[in-house]
Amino acid sequence: MLSKLRFNKQLFGNLLSKKRVPSSTGNKGSQDPRKGSQDKSKRSKGAVFVEYLLLVTLVGFGVIVGLATLRSALVNELMDLANAINAINT
Repeated sequence: MLSKLRFNKQLFGNLLSKKRVPSSTGNKGSQDPRKGSQDKSKRSKGAVFVEYLLLVTLVGFGVIVGLATLRSALVNELMDLANAINAINT
């Protein structure tokens, strides 16, 4: 297990660290000026995705709780109906 952790740290260490890894091209002066806006666009798309994911999660929990409450109310009403029919027969 420890060797897997070490391997993952080596593999994903650059992604997790805050240091920039220099590009392999070696052309330091030829950076694309649109890259900064593309990074912002990707970050904002990711933020919107996370917001939608949280919204869908909350709505899903609300639906589950609502259905559980509806089930309890329906069971109670059907029990009342069964008791009323039983009272008529006796």
